[in-house]
Amino acid sequence: MGKTAKISGAVGTIAVFLLAGCSSAPTEFTTHGTLTFNGGVNGSSPWGGDATEGQLCFARTGYGFDDLTAGTQVKITDASGKTLALGQLAPGVYHSPPHATCVFNFTVPKTPKANFYGVTVGSRTGPQFTEAQMQAGPSLTVGPPPR
Repeated sequence: MGKTAKISGAVGTIAVFLLAGCSSAPTEFTTHGTLTFNGGVNGSSPWGGDATEGQLCFARTGYGFDDLTAGTQVKITDASGKTLALGQLAPGVYHSPPHATCVFNFTVPKTPKANFYGVTVGSRTGPQFTEAQMQAGPSLTVGPPPR
């Protein structure tokens, strides 16, 4: 009789854990976004050479965008500016039509759910985003307007 009580108690505990796991919504998600740099774009290295479609690229040095490179920190904040999660830029990829751009993807794991978010790349603070926009993938653009 004692053995039956232990087994049913264990089954009851397992059922409670399973039900609790099914009823709760995720409290965090992974943010996948892009930063597009318009303007002076170099291929292969930040010191020179024109880029070709799909090639790795960098912001041209000397124009104030030298920090836009693979590994630059991406910070996700809440509406008050509190840091929620950190990630980094992946290497930039050159795209030409209709303008020369260098597109950096970024991934920020474990972004907690909030009503509004800010995205800062390096020292550049971007606009506010809703949770739906963050889950869809925020898109940021820096540099001079395309011509």
